[in-house]
Amino acid sequence: MKMIKLNYSGSCDIAYVARLITLTEQDFIAHPNAEKLKLAKVFGFKVIVGIDAKPGEYIYFPAGSQISESFLFHTSNYKNKNKNKDKTVSGTFEQSGRVKAIRLRGEVSEGWLCKSIDLEGWISEMTGTKDLKIDYGTGIFDTVQIEEGRTAWICKKYIVKGDPGTRHQRFRGKVPGRLVERVPKDQFKFHYETELLKFSPWVIKPKTYIWITKKVDGVRSFNVTTLSKNLGDSFTLSRNDRNSELYQEFNQHYIWIPNFKRHDPDLVKVVETLGDRASGDCAKLVIKDIGESKYHIDEYDGYESVITELGDNYWI
Repeated sequence: MKMIKLNYSGSCDIAYVARLITLTEQDFIAHPNAEKLKLAKVFGFKVIVGIDAKPGEYIYFPAGSQISESFLFHTSNYKNKNKNKDKTVSGTFEQSGRVKAIRLRGEVSEGWLCKSIDLEGWISEMTGTKDLKIDYGTGIFDTVQIEEGRTAWICKKYIVKGDPGTRHQRFRGKVPGRLVERVPKDQFKFHYETELLKFSPWVIKPKTYIWITKKVDGVRSFNVTTLSKNLGDSFTLSRNDRNSELYQEFNQHYIWIPNFKRHDPDLVKVVETLGDRASGDCAKLVIKDIGESKYHIDEYDGYESVITELGDNYWI
């Protein structure tokens, strides 16, 4: 018997890899608007399947992934019959092999399911043997090791041809030098490949702080040249001063530490020493003696003012 191993190569975005799952009867619910369809609950997603789908082992391909041309040919899942192994069968996939989130009869299907036996049949055809055992490893994979030194890809993230944003693929796993120069050490973590929350809902626990951001389509830039305090507070330094000894000392001891105050003596020292150079495009830092031991920073639309008469709401 030949042992075949499925692997996660690390070169594919973790949000778009294939996953081995087991569906039970409770994982299927009726489609509210279609008698010949039903919904399968997969992680936090819903996937539309045929009414005859039964409990068992399946392979889940997330929306936004791209499935191997060889696999779609073997399973005859192309919409164009001429591209399928069985020329009498028509599937649902366009030539690109892209898994799309689609709406059918008022319900959204987020991904695609196939039986694990279909994947095993494809592997059997590639290896030329029926006597094999599949090692699914962790159950998360994007490649199959056919034999020593020979692998085949199963799925990957779908990339739109000509998309200028795909240039980051050339430095996957590392940040280009020109970006490193713009970001102070340990200030900003680049996320090229972030797992979807629906795959790991347990990571959010009671009292967990959550940062909510919005991605605007077409925007491929960022501005993170800041010394961060906590939620909603930042201090900006010009690029020329980020390598200074004073800044490095400040960066080492205070970045990401909770309860970082505006009157912190090291912050005051940095701004006093650098003068106008402590300010940047989006901030002008000055030192002011307010004559009080209590104060509150009031902020509106990026504009800040110091308030010293707010009763118990002072920031000490």
